[in-house]
Amino acid sequence: MFQKAIFGITVSLAFILASSAIAGAQTGAGALNGTITYATNGNPLHNVVVTITQLRRTAETDEQGKYSFDNLPPGTYTVLAHNEGFPDVAQKFTVTAGGTATLDFAMQLTGVREQVTVTATGSEQATFDAVESVSTVASTQILEQATSSLGEALEKQTGVAKRSFGPGSSRPVVRGFDGDRVLVLED
Repeated sequence: MFQKAIFGITVSLAFILASSAIAGAQTGAGALNGTITYATNGNPLHNVVVTITQLRRTAETDEQGKYSFDNLPPGTYTVLAHNEGFPDVAQKFTVTAGGTATLDFAMQLTGVREQVTVTATGSEQATFDAVESVSTVASTQILEQATSSLGEALEKQTGVAKRSFGPGSSRPVVRGFDGDRVLVLED
């Protein structure tokens, strides 16, 4: 009788430990690794800054162009690769519990083009991830318009008007807000 009780307790304990090990493996952290190369000749690029934007985690590639992230919670994320002289490259990937994802980038040189997206979320966000509508005005469009002020350059954008009277005329009015409620920075 005593041996049956010990055997029952041992089997129950083994079952509980096995169940918790399986549950722990399903909720475990994942990993991401990859290689960044130059698209023209396939050579590895070193010192490329790789960022998981949602987690605000950053890694840098080594001499072989390799990078890695460990202890990532399961989910879908955007990875941004940045190297001076190259345009930024972004890709989405999914981390599974206890899994390792591989995400390789091939960076290509292009003409100089800089784009800034301004959102009100308080965190860095790619244009294609923004829920709200995003309008982009390229520097070439501003030059083609030959405007004399920022308000004139932006007045044809949705939600933006130009102040036409009083002090600070030609300043942009964003969704009805102007004056001290809109901070205008010009470079």
